[in-house]
Amino acid sequence: MPLSVELLDGSGAPVAVDGRGVMSGAPASLAVCGAPPSPVVAFAGPWPADERWWEAGRRRRRARAQVVTAGGDAYLLVSEGGRWSVEASYD
Repeated sequence: MPLSVELLDGSGAPVAVDGRGVMSGAPASLAVCGAPPSPVVAFAGPWPADERWWEAGRRRRRARAQVVTAGGDAYLLVSEGGRWSVEASYD
């Protein structure tokens, strides 16, 4: 099961990705599984993906982004249905 995260912008609002693949704000902090938030020092993306668009009932619209926290942790995040989760983490 993917780890849920809270990705927030500088004003503390959740970062969302719209239908055009644009983030609502620059990621400023990341909290993984309810842990205390860590400042985001770098990010890339989002990269929207429209998967299985050819199969009725199996279409998925997702967006991925990479973030690096002040502690040096790096994550590949995925947003689907308005929620972010960890798809991969890097050492």
